[in-house]
Amino acid sequence: MGNIRRLLFSLPFGILVGLGTVAVLVVLIVREDSVQPYKNHKWAEDIISPPLLDGVEFTQVLEVPSGLAQQEFLLAVFFGSKQANSVGSAEITLEQGEHSQSHIAENLAPRSTLRKRFSFSGFAAAPAVLTIRGMPGNSEISPGVLCIAEGEGAAMEGELLDQSLYLSVDWFKVVPGGQKLSLRFPNITVAIFWLVPFAGLISLAWIGSGGAKDS
Repeated sequence: MGNIRRLLFSLPFGILVGLGTVAVLVVLIVREDSVQPYKNHKWAEDIISPPLLDGVEFTQVLEVPSGLAQQEFLLAVFFGSKQANSVGSAEITLEQGEHSQSHIAENLAPRSTLRKRFSFSGFAAAPAVLTIRGMPGNSEISPGVLCIAEGEGAAMEGELLDQSLYLSVDWFKVVPGGQKLSLRFPNITVAIFWLVPFAGLISLAWIGSGGAKDS
């Protein structure tokens, strides 16, 4: 028992544990990208558009936020239906000049609403056209998109619309793992704060090794 105690409270063991703790923290930080809310849609009474029948398109010009320019971001679109058994698919396309990216969302089954996030990248801080198109196989009970009556910028355009509507969309910033690490250590004060547990382990080991010698 005495040898085990001396090992656990030895200075080399404390340094090893401290380094291992810091290494684990660094790996956990850089291992995965994180998603952070950037800009939420305006909260108002939700209005569900007509269903996304096969070939039906809804388009709206969106302003890509400057903080998301030329990097990966997520754009969340809301789907909704008053039908309990509503199901359908949609193609979501974001275009800016010749730059265009699309996603297919299959088997959308909102109860009564559903938020779906789509990844885009390489867009400038400028207007971009979002198009939501109904896919083959959709029917009258397929979901529509969630909108509000009063919004910013250009209103949504599309078939079967009998009033001005604005799409409800949320923007999310994707922070790469390496960038997360730099955000964790933005200055010397934060770095010192993170090293406090490491220093504590070394101090504990130093005290323990000293006590073991005294005994």
